[in-house]
Amino acid sequence: MRTVVQNLCSKSLPADAELHHRLVAAARDTAPVSGLTHNFYKYPARFSPKFVRAVIELFSEPGDLILDPFMGGGTTLVEALALGRHVIGTDINSLAVFVAEVKTTLLDDRELAAINRWATRLPRRVNMHASSVCFGDWADNGYHRHLNRAETWRLRKAIEQALQSALRLGSPKLQAFGRCVVLRTAQWALDGRKTFPSVDGFRDSLIQHAERMISGARALRAAVEANAAHERTDARCLNRSAAQTEAYSNFTALSWNSRPLPSVAGGRTQRDPGAVLDRRPTRRIWRSVLCDGQPESR
Repeated sequence: MRTVVQNLCSKSLPADAELHHRLVAAARDTAPVSGLTHNFYKYPARFSPKFVRAVIELFSEPGDLILDPFMGGGTTLVEALALGRHVIGTDINSLAVFVAEVKTTLLDDRELAAINRWATRLPRRVNMHASSVCFGDWADNGYHRHLNRAETWRLRKAIEQALQSALRLGSPKLQAFGRCVVLRTAQWALDGRKTFPSVDGFRDSLIQHAERMISGARALRAAVEANAAHERTDARCLNRSAAQTEAYSNFTALSWNSRPLPSVAGGRTQRDPGAVLDRRPTRRIWRSVLCDGQPESR
């Protein structure tokens, strides 16, 4: 469980019993994570957005600056942005930074319409009879391991083709959103499964995840616009360690602080980026999703 550290505002816990009850109820909430852009990716060790929202509302004011030095999948950033706060998040895991940036990027109607058109055409891009792509060194370094087996190679090829399509979206914002759609669908298709979906099932899931993510992006933008009474709030995602955030903590209204969580890989901690790359297939696929190099045809 993350603990709250008060900095500049030096506020104490709320004295009102109703506020105490609200905070405790939010901390005990066991409902599935939902709303806004929270389900763009199921990042490990997520915690309830309701609890984050309650803490931000109780211990900060609109326009304040929130700091999360271990932002993970960006739950704090999304809630802070939606509530009209400025927010900075840091993490040494580049997957966390990628996911949090996509989740907190505000897209206008024109951009969302472009993504919707891309998603509608996307199933036609997934074709087992067409060539796929290889994203250079990532495949050579083993990040596609276990994806060339008889039961998974078709999904690997479908992922490569969908990713190649996402990279043609144009602007960096749209490309990132499209790559996240592919990543989320790959996570659905591969993580923790005893049996894997068909290519047709993967195509259908691409559209479904894209539609849900577009809806979530619209909801986030509406919340930001509703709560930004005097100024447009901003979210910054930084790929750096918590040790490099000390300067920010001197002028933040609220800072999240947590110990590193033991990872599922050999007891190492989440502070070690290598500890979380070799457990589930999509934690290798994201290397391709993040790759800036040019794909190679095959």
